[in-house]
Amino acid sequence: MTRCPVKVTSGIQKSGNEHPIHLHVPGDTPIHLHVNKNTQVTRIPELLTGKTHSQFQAPWVPPPGKTSSGRFAYDPTRRVKVKSDERKRRSRSAESLSDNIHKDFVRSCDTESDKGLRHEYPSDINTPDTTSIQEQPYAYLKTIKPAYISGKNKGSEDKLNNRSLLTTMVLDEWIKDLETATNRITKSARKIVDCIEQVAYEGRRVDSHDMSCLVQPRNELLLHVEIAMRAGRELCRWASSIQQQRDQVLTNYLTQTQTREATLAAEVQRLIEKLDRMEVDLELTQRQLNEQQNESQKKNTIHESVESLKGHLQRQLRQRESECSRLSIQVRNLETRLAEQQAQSQAHLETAQFNLERLRETKEALKRAAKSQKRRADEAEEACREISHKLATQESIIASFQTELERCSLGSRSLSKERHLNNVGVIHDGGPVDSNKAICMNSDKSLKEENLRLREVALKCEQRLHTAEEELQHLRANLSSCEALLNDYHGDAAAQASQLHILNERLKKTEADRERNQIQLDDVEQRLLEAESRNRMLENVLQSKESNQWNYASSTPTNMKLGKHTRSLHLDLDDYLGQNDQLNDNIGILKDQKIAGTTNNDLILELRRELCEAHNEKKQIENQTEMRLNDLRAQLNQADATNRSLQAYLTFLKRSYASVFQPDLVINPSLFSPHQPMTCPSTTQLAANNMTTTTTKDS
Repeated sequence: MTRCPVKVTSGIQKSGNEHPIHLHVPGDTPIHLHVNKNTQVTRIPELLTGKTHSQFQAPWVPPPGKTSSGRFAYDPTRRVKVKSDERKRRSRSAESLSDNIHKDFVRSCDTESDKGLRHEYPSDINTPDTTSIQEQPYAYLKTIKPAYISGKNKGSEDKLNNRSLLTTMVLDEWIKDLETATNRITKSARKIVDCIEQVAYEGRRVDSHDMSCLVQPRNELLLHVEIAMRAGRELCRWASSIQQQRDQVLTNYLTQTQTREATLAAEVQRLIEKLDRMEVDLELTQRQLNEQQNESQKKNTIHESVESLKGHLQRQLRQRESECSRLSIQVRNLETRLAEQQAQSQAHLETAQFNLERLRETKEALKRAAKSQKRRADEAEEACREISHKLATQESIIASFQTELERCSLGSRSLSKERHLNNVGVIHDGGPVDSNKAICMNSDKSLKEENLRLREVALKCEQRLHTAEEELQHLRANLSSCEALLNDYHGDAAAQASQLHILNERLKKTEADRERNQIQLDDVEQRLLEAESRNRMLENVLQSKESNQWNYASSTPTNMKLGKHTRSLHLDLDDYLGQNDQLNDNIGILKDQKIAGTTNNDLILELRRELCEAHNEKKQIENQTEMRLNDLRAQLNQADATNRSLQAYLTFLKRSYASVFQPDLVINPSLFSPHQPMTCPSTTQLAANNMTTTTTKDS
């Protein structure tokens, strides 16, 4: 390989906005480039991939004084591989610092290249002339990150100035040179320190051999210090030019954004105007479509109305037939229920009469029992008074007997004392004893007889007293039993009186219920009369309507069908009127039965329930009749509307034919005016009857 120095001159110093210089050299050719100090070097924007092979990339410029063809030769695919030193070093602070700076810088470069963002760099970095490496070692290199200018079109790239030719690859080479210089400075300093320590350890002076050993590390140290200072100056110069590049890119991007915004606003305004025009056209088209649809609907209205009227009348006829059959079944069921209710009412009436007679008999028996109990109570009270009188007499007799016994006992005591005294006097005096003995014997006999008599009297008195006590106890027992029986009789009398009071109240309630039912029956009868009058009125109206329909039925076949359906509906109405008459007769029979009812509360309640059911059934029948009348009115109104539409269509056809075939024919439009309503006296009468019916129901 031979050296081929090339000198390139350009007028880029005069103007900073000229196009850059493009130099094409072989890949293994070393280049020595001198850059003026007042020139600011900027970087070109890099794509998101991080690797670009554009022909506008500036080659890596080696530091001045190094022109070897070795590791400083430009190779775009070259990557610096840092080999780890296996030898143990005394100090790894500078190497570890450079390694950390390189790792952080590469990681930040990769992250920012993935995101495609722009970063600002500190503008207050001093120039390398005033800042030493020892005062500010490579700490500020951590903040230096490559700037990626976002742009999608190539036009914005072509407008950049020549200061943005520096790429990420050149920045990486600068950083690698700076790291390499730092490593070599560290190694040279370590060699110098080792030599000095060895001389100091040996304790000898520095000789020429030691100086020759120190010269080479010193030269390497100075060289790499100069290289590091130049790389630092280039990095600082690049960082100072980033702010201007960023401002210019932001200005260009803002201008492009405003231009695009104005373009989009104009496009939106144009689209809005176009949308308004399309909406107007759409409304016109929609209006035309609606008009065409209305015309087609008008053309198909007559046929559809006739067909729908036919189907509606057929359905109404089938419904009327089914309702007639259902009503006939309901009437038969009502008749059977009325017969059953009549039988039940008769049975309830007989049972109520039987219960009433039994209650009356029970009442009379209770009255007789009360009278007999009262008489017995009076007799018991009289017997009690007699017994108490007898007891008083017996007690007086017993008291007299006791006084007599006491008197006799006193006399016997006095006689015994006299006898004792006589015996004592005879013993002391020695007088005549025989006469005294005879007297004593006589007195003893008389005393013995008197004692026997008194004893017999006492026994009789005791017996009589015992019998009197027994009789008194018996009378007391009889008195207590009579009192208990009297209390029972009083309780029974009170219970019977309460039952009589309850029966009287129930009789009063049944009488009041009967009067209320009578009032309700009168009200039902009045409503039936009103319903009959309304039915007669409706019958007259239907007859008049039928006559009008017969007169009108000869005009069109559709009207003839309407007349037939109206006649069938009239026959159905006659059947309903007959059913109403039959129901009125049944209700009259039920009223007669209820008027001749009994005073039993259960029977009255049952009759009230039956009356309510009959009243509800009558209301249902009246509602059904009213619904049928309303349906008839609706059908008549629909028939009138159909007739009017047919007349309008006939007028339209006549006018069309007259205008096409006979233009001289003049048609009086007043005869076939579709806006002139047909006068129907029957419809007016039906409306008036409907209003009358509504007023009657409200009242």
